[in-house]
Amino acid sequence: MKRYVFLIILLFIQIISFCQYRIDWQNCYGTIHQDYADGIVETEDGFILEGDIINTAYTWSTGILLKINSEGDTIWQTTYDKILNLCRMHNGDYMIMYPDTLLYPDTYFGNIGLRRIDADGNTIWEKAYGNEFGMTGGNFKGCATSDGGYVGCSAYCYAGGDISHYWGGTADVWVIRIDGNGDMVWETSVGTTGCEFVNSIQQTDDGGFLMAITNIVPGTGNMMCEEHQKVNGIPYLVKLDHNGNVEWSFCYGSDHHPSGIYGAIVLEDGYLLYGETRADDGDFEGAGYHLGYLYGMPTHTRLTDVYLMKTDFDFNIIWCKCYGGRGSDSAIKVFQNDDGGFTVFAATHSIDGDVQSSCLMQHDPHYYIGLHREVSWIFRVDHNGELLWERIAGNSNNLYTGTYPRDVIKHNDKEYTIASQMTYYEPGWETYDINCPYNANMPGSGINFWVYHITDIFDYDNVGEIEDNENAVSLEIHPNPANSWVTADYTLPEGFNNAVITLTNSMGLEVYTQNVNGERGQNVINLQKLPVGVYILTIKCEEHSITNKLVVTR
Repeated sequence: MKRYVFLIILLFIQIISFCQYRIDWQNCYGTIHQDYADGIVETEDGFILEGDIINTAYTWSTGILLKINSEGDTIWQTTYDKILNLCRMHNGDYMIMYPDTLLYPDTYFGNIGLRRIDADGNTIWEKAYGNEFGMTGGNFKGCATSDGGYVGCSAYCYAGGDISHYWGGTADVWVIRIDGNGDMVWETSVGTTGCEFVNSIQQTDDGGFLMAITNIVPGTGNMMCEEHQKVNGIPYLVKLDHNGNVEWSFCYGSDHHPSGIYGAIVLEDGYLLYGETRADDGDFEGAGYHLGYLYGMPTHTRLTDVYLMKTDFDFNIIWCKCYGGRGSDSAIKVFQNDDGGFTVFAATHSIDGDVQSSCLMQHDPHYYIGLHREVSWIFRVDHNGELLWERIAGNSNNLYTGTYPRDVIKHNDKEYTIASQMTYYEPGWETYDINCPYNANMPGSGINFWVYHITDIFDYDNVGEIEDNENAVSLEIHPNPANSWVTADYTLPEGFNNAVITLTNSMGLEVYTQNVNGERGQNVINLQKLPVGVYILTIKCEEHSITNKLVVTR
């Protein structure tokens, strides 16, 4: 008979050590000032980067759009007073969202300003919406709508002007929908008598909108959470219909520790929520939170883990898992893959737990827990949230450099373009990942843009058929998943008495190897010192070999 086994092969491992992806191209962009990357959108022939330039004395700032081609070469650039959100419209134009101070000049943070531009950066129209009190900070989010318009939202704290209602408390979320000419279609307020901030909004297939909102201080309003009202920091999913009415809201959280939601994905069978959490109770009980404290001191606040939470359409939790280490870890962007799993782009300070690839970074031994600066952390999980592989991205000299993703474009399950930021480096510091073709960094500057395109080279699809006959090698492992120990029962082909058993982690590193003798036998492997994750167990006997997947849990 035939036995189907998963043969997971790490491509290019002899060229790119410890790597589950390769960098196809990269470039750095910057000025003598501080250059903060905020977003990236794909165009027909490349990308537009969005960010801010702040002088080193922090006395002035300006927004910048940088058009690059598909290989990272600069096509054009233009500046505006400020940019907080950029999205591509359905006809190929672009919408810039920014804090406007012209509608009401006395507002501190400004109101919602929208500027529609063409593919060359030329302004088509510009309008502002709000009132004399303005918004409450840089929490501006928006997305294009299927009818050629746009929906934008931000936190605010008073009614009046274009804003018809306020729920009270510290801050609510104001949502405005406009048509393609900038005329208001409707506006609505979402919130409670506590405090809310919006982190993402997207249009759904029925024409409505799904919002990811973090409730900072509990209260009463048109989004309610009875179960977790004891803690400050509750992740909410809020659904609006096409007219801006709240259809439903649902919350998740803990009774003792705060969490935040950064985004959500609509799945075929439910939702995927992602963000950061300090919780190991409530909805996060058993999720695997990695306990860590600020400065490594238990008297200080807990540090965050990345979390993924999958629910059904009735809001029942299917699974919830935490990822990270004892340092702070937070999700930036998550994408669903064709196999039902997810690719996660995050930022991390950790050097332990799930972040085993931190061994690639030089870390400051005097720093409290790990990496001196946040760096990019990319990992992939299967449809059950089990970690398949993980990889830190950045520069190893992290005492001077730090990188973390600000926005990501997904091209397909294998290819992504990441807009990140990094710190100026001197020639000769181009170690590890950052190695721009030319040094766009100016001596004396601090933060610059770092844009790079990667290809996932982990082979998920190589599923082979192995004949189960007297000349084949066999390998049975149990239990699987395993906790502390796993037993490998093997049979070698007739006439063979020697083989090698290896266990490989998600980075492609061998964590266990053992020579075995005899045509049949049993090998017991101690897993107690290994991190939770997915491993590959292989037995090789000359030209014969077989590979099985092993899941280590706690």
